[in-house]
Amino acid sequence: MALEPAGAVEAPAGPDGEALRASCLVPCMPLLLRERPADSRSLAEGLCAFGFRCDARAAGRRLRSLERGALVQRCAVPGRYRLTRRGRSRLDASARALAAISRRLEAFFGRCETRQASGSGSGAGAGAPWHSGQRPSTVRTLSPT
Repeated sequence: MALEPAGAVEAPAGPDGEALRASCLVPCMPLLLRERPADSRSLAEGLCAFGFRCDARAAGRRLRSLERGALVQRCAVPGRYRLTRRGRSRLDASARALAAISRRLEAFFGRCETRQASGSGSGAGAGAPWHSGQRPSTVRTLSPT
Protein backbone atom coordinates (compact mmCIF):
# COMPACT_ATOMS: atom_id res chain seq x y z
CA MET A 1 0.00 0.00 0.00
CA ALA A 2 1.31 3.43 -0.86
CA LEU A 3 1.47 6.42 1.42
CA GLU A 4 -1.82 8.25 1.21
CA PRO A 5 -4.08 10.34 3.43
CA ALA A 6 -6.68 8.28 5.26
CA GLY A 7 -10.30 9.34 5.44
CA ALA A 8 -13.31 9.89 3.26
CA VAL A 9 -11.94 12.82 1.29
CA GLU A 10 -9.45 11.91 -1.38
CA ALA A 11 -6.63 14.20 -2.46
CA PRO A 12 -7.10 15.77 -5.89
CA ALA A 13 -6.31 13.42 -8.75
CA GLY A 14 -3.31 13.84 -10.97
CA PRO A 15 0.08 15.38 -10.30
CA ASP A 16 -1.34 18.04 -7.97
CA GLY A 17 -2.88 15.37 -5.75
CA GLU A 18 0.44 13.55 -5.49
CA ALA A 19 2.19 16.81 -4.67
CA LEU A 20 -0.40 17.50 -1.97
CA ARG A 21 0.13 14.10 -0.37
CA ALA A 22 3.90 14.48 -0.50
CA SER A 23 3.83 18.00 0.91
CA CYS A 24 1.74 16.80 3.83
CA LEU A 25 3.91 13.76 4.43
CA VAL A 26 7.33 15.40 4.16
CA PRO A 27 7.27 17.09 7.60
CA CYS A 28 5.58 14.18 9.38
CA MET A 29 8.41 11.64 9.08
CA PRO A 30 11.10 14.03 10.30
CA LEU A 31 8.87 15.04 13.20
CA LEU A 32 8.52 11.40 14.24
CA LEU A 33 12.29 10.94 13.91
CA ARG A 34 12.94 14.06 15.96
CA GLU A 35 10.96 12.43 18.76
CA ARG A 36 13.07 9.25 18.59
CA PRO A 37 15.06 7.16 16.09
CA ALA A 38 12.82 4.64 14.37
CA ASP A 39 12.64 1.96 11.72
CA SER A 40 10.24 1.92 8.78
CA ARG A 41 7.63 -0.17 10.61
CA SER A 42 7.51 2.26 13.56
CA LEU A 43 7.31 5.21 11.20
CA ALA A 44 4.46 3.60 9.26
CA GLU A 45 2.56 3.21 12.53
CA GLY A 46 3.37 6.78 13.56
CA LEU A 47 2.13 8.14 10.25
CA CYS A 48 -1.30 6.66 10.99
CA ALA A 49 -1.64 9.25 13.78
CA PHE A 50 -1.33 11.94 11.09
CA GLY A 51 -4.03 10.30 8.97
CA PHE A 52 -1.79 8.48 6.46
CA ARG A 53 -2.27 4.85 5.52
CA CYS A 54 1.18 3.45 5.08
CA ASP A 55 2.99 0.15 5.11
CA ALA A 56 6.57 -0.44 6.22
CA ARG A 57 7.83 -0.87 2.64
CA ALA A 58 6.49 2.51 1.53
CA ALA A 59 7.90 4.14 4.68
CA GLY A 60 11.26 2.49 3.96
CA ARG A 61 11.30 3.92 0.44
CA ARG A 62 10.51 7.37 1.81
CA LEU A 63 13.26 7.00 4.45
CA ARG A 64 15.83 6.16 1.79
CA SER A 65 14.71 9.22 -0.17
CA LEU A 66 15.18 11.38 2.92
CA GLU A 67 18.57 9.75 3.45
CA ARG A 68 19.65 10.68 -0.08
CA GLY A 69 18.74 14.27 0.76
CA ALA A 70 20.83 14.08 3.96
CA LEU A 71 17.75 14.73 6.11
CA VAL A 72 18.06 11.43 7.96
CA GLN A 73 20.88 8.99 8.58
CA ARG A 74 21.14 5.40 9.71
CA CYS A 75 21.80 4.73 13.38
CA ALA A 76 24.16 2.16 14.86
CA VAL A 77 21.07 -0.01 15.48
CA PRO A 78 20.34 -1.79 12.17
CA GLY A 79 17.27 -0.51 10.33
CA ARG A 80 16.83 2.58 12.49
CA TYR A 81 17.15 6.14 11.27
CA ARG A 82 17.62 9.45 13.04
CA LEU A 83 17.09 13.03 11.99
CA THR A 84 20.20 14.98 10.95
CA ARG A 85 20.92 18.65 11.67
CA ARG A 86 19.84 19.42 8.11
CA GLY A 87 16.65 17.44 8.70
CA ARG A 88 15.90 19.43 11.87
CA SER A 89 16.37 22.68 9.93
CA ARG A 90 14.00 21.46 7.23
CA LEU A 91 11.48 20.38 9.88
CA ASP A 92 11.62 23.84 11.47
CA ALA A 93 11.04 25.47 8.08
CA SER A 94 8.14 23.09 7.40
CA ALA A 95 6.59 23.94 10.77
CA ARG A 96 6.73 27.64 9.93
CA ALA A 97 5.21 27.01 6.49
CA LEU A 98 2.43 24.86 7.96
CA ALA A 99 1.68 27.55 10.54
CA ALA A 100 1.25 30.07 7.71
CA ILE A 101 -1.03 27.65 5.84
CA SER A 102 -3.04 27.12 9.01
CA ARG A 103 -3.58 30.87 9.37
CA ARG A 104 -4.75 31.06 5.74
CA LEU A 105 -7.16 28.18 6.32
CA GLU A 106 -8.52 29.86 9.44
CA ALA A 107 -9.13 33.04 7.43
CA PHE A 108 -10.80 31.04 4.65
CA PHE A 109 -13.16 29.19 6.99
CA GLY A 110 -13.85 32.37 8.92
CA ARG A 111 -14.98 34.05 5.71
CA CYS A 112 -17.12 31.04 4.80
CA GLU A 113 -18.82 31.20 8.21
CA THR A 114 -19.33 34.97 7.95
CA ARG A 115 -20.85 34.61 4.49
CA GLN A 116 -23.20 31.86 5.69
CA ALA A 117 -24.25 33.86 8.77
CA SER A 118 -25.12 36.89 6.60
CA GLY A 119 -27.51 34.77 4.56
CA SER A 120 -25.58 34.92 1.33
CA GLY A 121 -24.31 31.37 1.61
CA SER A 122 -26.87 29.77 -0.70
CA GLY A 123 -25.76 28.40 -4.01
CA ALA A 124 -22.55 26.56 -4.74
CA GLY A 125 -21.00 25.11 -1.63
CA ALA A 126 -24.12 25.50 0.54
CA GLY A 127 -23.81 21.86 1.55
CA ALA A 128 -20.26 22.28 2.86
CA PRO A 129 -19.68 21.11 6.45
CA TRP A 130 -19.24 24.58 7.93
CA HIS A 131 -22.77 25.53 6.76
CA SER A 132 -24.29 23.06 9.21
CA GLY A 133 -22.25 24.37 12.13
CA GLN A 134 -19.66 21.59 11.73
CA ARG A 135 -16.44 23.42 11.02
CA PRO A 136 -13.83 21.15 9.49
CA SER A 137 -10.75 20.66 11.59
CA THR A 138 -7.81 22.71 10.35
CA VAL A 139 -4.12 22.01 10.42
CA ARG A 140 -2.58 21.95 13.88
CA THR A 141 0.54 24.02 13.89
CA LEU A 142 3.81 22.41 14.83
CA SER A 143 6.01 24.55 16.96
CA PRO A 144 9.69 23.75 16.62
CA THR A 145 11.40 22.86 19.88
